[in-house]
Amino acid sequence: MDLLFANVEGWPGIAVPSVEDFIASHQLTADGWYVDAPNLTVVDTRRIQRDQALLEEFMDDYSRRFTNSPQDMSEQELRDSQELLQGFLQKIGSDGSGVA
Repeated sequence: MDLLFANVEGWPGIAVPSVEDFIASHQLTADGWYVDAPNLTVVDTRRIQRDQALLEEFMDDYSRRFTNSPQDMSEQELRDSQELLQGFLQKIGSDGSGVA
């Protein structure tokens, strides 16, 4: 805080007990603000971001490992691709139902 407000006239310093009064006396009421996803909490947003990164990692890994279409895969390739998918679903916390 001291680095941020060091050049503010009258800044008492973060360690001074009166700093709370200084901050309160300079607060402004916001006329408005922007909320990108009003129905999501911060925790929800971070989980979605994490899951998106895991999905991209899964898809990159899948496309590197399996170049054939499912119709052209061997039985072993199909089992391996299913195992990779199950691993991804476990990482995102899904029981395989598609609901994280």
